[in-house]
Amino acid sequence: MPDLVQRFYHHVWNAHDLSAIAELLTEDFRFRGSLGRESAGIPAFAEYVDSVHQSLGDYRCEIEDLVSEGDRGFARMTFSGVHRGLLLGHRPTGKRVSWAGAALFHAKEGKLESLWVLGDLDSLRRQLRADPWGIRRATRGDVQAVARLHAESWRSAYRGSLSDDYLDERVFADRFSLWSKKLSSRDDALLVLLASRDAEPIGFVCVILDEDPTWGALLDNLHVLPGWKGKGLGRRLMAEAARWVAGRRPGSPLHLWVIEANEEARSFYGRLGGKPLDRKLWSAPDGKGAGLIRYVWNDATCVE
Repeated sequence: MPDLVQRFYHHVWNAHDLSAIAELLTEDFRFRGSLGRESAGIPAFAEYVDSVHQSLGDYRCEIEDLVSEGDRGFARMTFSGVHRGLLLGHRPTGKRVSWAGAALFHAKEGKLESLWVLGDLDSLRRQLRADPWGIRRATRGDVQAVARLHAESWRSAYRGSLSDDYLDERVFADRFSLWSKKLSSRDDALLVLLASRDAEPIGFVCVILDEDPTWGALLDNLHVLPGWKGKGLGRRLMAEAARWVAGRRPGSPLHLWVIEANEEARSFYGRLGGKPLDRKLWSAPDGKGAGLIRYVWNDATCVE
């Protein structure tokens, strides 16, 4: 029974491999999911699996504890994912959500015959309540929005560090070229999250896995429009990026580079638990040089 349950969650749910259903479930498989939906038969169950993955990106089922006797088993579960589609009546928020569950299995002739799951839906509904902003993964269609946010943030924060000519005349085209390449790539080590309010982009974060052999993932960009600073959005974006890193590289450090003269940003990263480590000279896109300070977190989960 334990091996059967583990294969069920690994293949059908975590890998979203519906081809594995036939060897794991009986034809008349009866199911009640953690979200409260019931089904009978393989086709109805497969439809339910697809619907959950449509609503929750990066969906995972983790077995926290599993006991079995004969043809029955019981598991303590944790379910998680990124809210990408309509779920329990809530429109997509871009939040990573998780909730606990308890699962009771019954097997017959080496296959699962029934599964009944009770999920903590009160906890899930609390998490799904809308933020003042929506956060989602950026796509190729967001190039212009991300480039505009990047340009406006630099015009506000880097005046005096970068040339006026570059900031006033060239920065948008330069950033548009950069983000056209990044958002068109299929790099699984790259995450760009875009925050919006009333469908208007107001901030974004970009993080790259394994950028440094010692300091791990690189928080390459974190930009919030000036009018939205001080409202918790920057902290939320950074926390989402750090959570993504921790989920894919458990124990990985996190680091970033910030312009030495940007006291506001340095103070912000310090409040989030970052420690200044070393310095380098940046050949800025306007042709000038600027000093950069590296801030580090020994573990991505240490972002406060």
